[in-house]
Amino acid sequence: MLEKLRRLCTPRCVLFRGGVLIAVAMPWLLGPGFATGAVSNAAVSNGAVPTGAVSKEEFLAEYGPAAARLQEFYSNLRLSAVLTNTAWPNAASNIQEEVVFRGGRGSLRLDRTTSQGRRPGTAVSVATPARSFDVFARPGQSSYALEDLSARYADTVEGMRLWYPLMAAPYGFLDGRIIDLIKFDELTITRLERTTDEQGAALATLHYERHRKVKGKPAASYGWLTFYPDRCWALREHSWGTKDPNERRIRTLLDYAGDEEDVPLLKRAEYWDERGPPPRKRSLVQTFEVTELVPGPVPANEFSLAAFGLPDIEQAAPSGLPYLIVFLGILALVAGILLGRWALARRA
Repeated sequence: MLEKLRRLCTPRCVLFRGGVLIAVAMPWLLGPGFATGAVSNAAVSNGAVPTGAVSKEEFLAEYGPAAARLQEFYSNLRLSAVLTNTAWPNAASNIQEEVVFRGGRGSLRLDRTTSQGRRPGTAVSVATPARSFDVFARPGQSSYALEDLSARYADTVEGMRLWYPLMAAPYGFLDGRIIDLIKFDELTITRLERTTDEQGAALATLHYERHRKVKGKPAASYGWLTFYPDRCWALREHSWGTKDPNERRIRTLLDYAGDEEDVPLLKRAEYWDERGPPPRKRSLVQTFEVTELVPGPVPANEFSLAAFGLPDIEQAAPSGLPYLIVFLGILALVAGILLGRWALARRA
């Protein structure tokens, strides 16, 4: 798994993504969420989950179908964006990448192009139920080189969502889904509060906490998620961490522009770490500016090796015959040596 993530995380982004990897590798330390402020109550429409105490069953009954709709929509489209990575607020320069995500009927593809860093060019990761692979092209070249044909589908998808969370931002949490986070047995919903944003759009903020034991010691974390309940429960903002202000807290802020039927269209996504008392210091800022969003499944041929001018998998995959010949040759050599020694021993 870590090897797969290293392939997706190029050297130019190691500093930025190293902090995120630590957070994922030690969830017992950070845990999900930290509630940082109260949200005012507002009137609730008939049939909606009310403000105040709410059970998981009540919340999931309303959120579940909407989250499934979001996942279906954002897993079948073409999404282009410009990614800016800033390791620290006073960084001398930002690292930019052009990112294109394609999704279609279970297949995913992620293209990352940059002219910066120690390895400029276009790196592409493709995940399909049948095969997963990585290819790379240097700047100004139209030919791609096959870099990996042994990747597992689940590992590839997990790596994509972890390093480039924009592809699942409206319903995602790190490399997973919000709905899976809420279903954790050790997670408790403390309250649901209703309010509105600056434009008067309805908001719903879910506060939660998680208590468990790690190596026999209690570990607690706290958080909140803010949604647009009238816009397919798309995520607006989230925060997670511990109560210790000196510990890292992970933040997300999403902006939308327009809607496609009942689904809001992503326009901007920002992810960052913060720590310390207010005003908290921000670091490891990752900003996506969406430049194009085309709904609908991407054709299957865009997830094939042929899309990169490479032969099909049967031709590209190395044959096992040469290895068999080498093995038989070694076996024959060892047998010859043993027989020779046996013959010498008999003569003696």
